[in-house]
Amino acid sequence: MSLKHIKTMIKFRAKAFIVFSLALLILTNAKAAVATVTDGVKAYEIGDYERAEKEWKIYANLGNIHALFNLGQLYRMGRGVVVDNVKAAEYYRQAAEKGHIGAQSNLGTLHYFSKIPESSIEKAVQWWKKAAVNGDKNSQYMIGVLYHNGEHLDQNNIKSYINLIIYKC
Repeated sequence: MSLKHIKTMIKFRAKAFIVFSLALLILTNAKAAVATVTDGVKAYEIGDYERAEKEWKIYANLGNIHALFNLGQLYRMGRGVVVDNVKAAEYYRQAAEKGHIGAQSNLGTLHYFSKIPESSIEKAVQWWKKAAVNGDKNSQYMIGVLYHNGEHLDQNNIKSYINLIIYKC
């Protein structure tokens, strides 16, 4: 084996070790983030909303969709905080844009019932459609009803029944 070959092997192993170490660090931190979001859920379940908010805000700032959604719930329902639909909508939006189905559905609902500034039926339908496609039963139902009644969407019995049948499944 040549010296050049040995040096190449050492560099490769060093790079592999670094990549493995980084992957392990990321996985460990991801588990810690989930555990902390779960700690927030446990605090919420016993009525310690202040602690739940504190736990979730840390991970919401890192973009954790579950923490973002949970904070949206806190502010929408006023658990340990003053009801603030604007804050709730902002947390929901961040989670919804990253694919959180419940956040998509709740954001649609806030828009539909004009609970936030600059609400619009178009935005409600947009978010409900995303959530419906992703399997949210409530959004499937709402889209089905809108198609059935011809409210805010062109009346379409086929699309209505498809959404309502999926809702029942």
